[in-house]
Amino acid sequence: MKVLVCSRTQVSQFQSRHGVTHVLSQLDPGKRPFLHPQRRVNWLLQNFEDNLDADQPLSPTREHCEQFLSWAKTIPDDAVVLVHCEAGVSRSTASALCILVQARGVDKIDECIQELVAVRPQACPNPVITQFCDEILGCGGELHTKAEAVANAKLLKNFGRIA
Repeated sequence: MKVLVCSRTQVSQFQSRHGVTHVLSQLDPGKRPFLHPQRRVNWLLQNFEDNLDADQPLSPTREHCEQFLSWAKTIPDDAVVLVHCEAGVSRSTASALCILVQARGVDKIDECIQELVAVRPQACPNPVITQFCDEILGCGGELHTKAEAVANAKLLKNFGRIA
């Protein structure tokens, strides 16, 4: 399985250019992707905010994570999966990473992170999603911790020292 990540405005472009077979859309409540109606096959739409705390209203939930991981289990090995959110930075990169770990194996977290960063260098995975998926996939904290390291490194690079 090949996994790609993009922003909402890039969906049509990615579909045409990369032969996308499956799409996971994770958008704010009420938002819809720029997705041609004929291509809404093998498509999962989830609506939740890009919150960094599970206790905030409209945050990603464990059920959202279970839903997209269950959906991803049905995807064939030769599929091209496009995961997107509004900007293609937080929700989508966290979910793409978790899909990769589920597909490749819990012992391949480092390789999955490298693959994610190669396809989406601006990756800053959402910690709520990685925490829930870490628990669901039985990663013992490793997935969440390593995803947080990627996010923190990105924030430090972009914004300097964080107080």
